Amino acid sequence: MQALRRLRPVTAAFIGCAAFPAAAAYNGTDSYQDLANTTLECATAMQYSEDHGEPLRFSSAVLFDEFRELEREHGVSREVAATWAKEQFDSLTANMTQSQAEDYIYDTAALCEELTIEREDRRIAAERQQAHEQGGEINVPFLREHFAANRNPRLIADYIVDRHPGGKGRMGDPIPEGEYLGELVVEIGKLGVQALSDAAIVAMITDPYWQYNPPATRLATEEYQRRLRVLKFNQRDAQAWAGRVQAERRSEMQSMAARSAERWGSSVKCTNVAPKGLEGKSYTSCRTLDRYGQ
Repeated sequence: MQALRRLRPVTAAFIGCAAFPAAAAYNGTDSYQDLANTTLECATAMQYSEDHGEPLRFSSAVLFDEFRELEREHGVSREVAATWAKEQFDSLTANMTQSQAEDYIYDTAALCEELTIEREDRRIAAERQQAHEQGGEINVPFLREHFAANRNPRLIADYIVDRHPGGKGRMGDPIPEGEYLGELVVEIGKLGVQALSDAAIVAMITDPYWQYNPPATRLATEEYQRRLRVLKFNQRDAQAWAGRVQAERRSEMQSMAARSAERWGSSVKCTNVAPKGLEGKSYTSCRTLDRYGQ
């Protein structure tokens, strides 16, 4: 994102006084509709920036997901939010040229991104402290923190599909790591998904990991199809290839724990788990060590 333009003071004054979604969690003083209004405004501005050559470090898809969650959980109105955002934009840009109005959108997107990242940093710091105190198996807060610090989605995706072979099952309850895998796929986008391993892509196509996340499903499916095109595989070839990838992953399971621990670092210990009577359901479990190294 290039430096904020001369309109930033106007943008900052407007966004700063609103119930901006990235500034803090809902505090009970602003309505959920207020929160939805600014969430949709930010998501729309960020999407415009992404679509017009101003790449962001934080995807607009995340805020669109947060808006949809507000719709589901609190019954907010998309129509009201869209009308509010349009009225604000029309009011603030009434005396601007087209170029100035476009700059305003870019500035709004940049500030929304900045505040959203600050919110995520605070949440991650709190979760990191809790994880350090307690130790225990790697969980979603740990994975979020690790990704924020290391930007290694391949490691995280590999861990989740190795930890949960078969995903959540077709009729199974959601699993937190699976839901996070879907979020991660959306966050890293098309180019990021291309960096994931064949094993992770095949697992996401073969088994359900998230309950409902159409953008993640679309990205994983498109990447799977892209790899098939590169390999020039027909449907029969594709099935054989997916089978080989899964078989190779299972054969690597014995050495997976040691390799996983090396990749995570000295604060993590990994073991292989082979449940009795469940052939082919072995998995790798990693846990963070507590303050005493246990």
